Amino acid sequence: ALGELHQTPGVHMVHHQLLRAMHRRRPDMVIAMEMFERDVQDVLTQYLEGVIDEDEFRAHSRPWPHYARDYRPVIEFAKQNQLKVLAANAPRPLARQAAQEGLHAVLGSEHLARSTTSPRDDYWDSFQEMMSGHGGMFGADGMERFYAAQCLKDDTMAESIVDHLVSIPADSRPLAVLICGRAHSDHGWGAVQRVVQRMP
Repeated sequence: ALGELHQTPGVHMVHHQLLRAMHRRRPDMVIAMEMFERDVQDVLTQYLEGVIDEDEFRAHSRPWPHYARDYRPVIEFAKQNQLKVLAANAPRPLARQAAQEGLHAVLGSEHLARSTTSPRDDYWDSFQEMMSGHGGMFGADGMERFYAAQCLKDDTMAESIVDHLVSIPADSRPLAVLICGRAHSDHGWGAVQRVVQRMP
């Protein structure tokens, strides 16, 4: 996983260099990105395959702020090298709904992980510390719901990666590289931990 501090040009630049270096060693690569959500996978694939142009792609894929600077180099690198890119994340409206109303309100959507857990572990402790001051934003039990929504994103990204890998024979599976916010990958927690759980 390439965990990033969002909107930090130096970090993105290093990630772009790392991606190129890894590709030289492992040209059989798939890139998964937090920055694109599962429901835009078709649009992303159509762009990578040259079916639609960049304007149409950007109009329908909900790119993150500073896309041109931070993430376009990744997408263009993938396009030039005919690499698959996974729109791995949970759609923002569903994650927001989970944080506001609870997981029961969204589970079962085809764009979310089929299963998710939110254990009270070191990740939970770290999350509470990171979000201190924001716990009341969704009222009573807001921190728990917000954490569950975070874990839902982790599980959705992990499932996106693992579903792709298991669809390929074990002896020819590509190197999977996840680009995500560092909160989803630091210490091997978050999405990284959930990939390992699904695919030891």
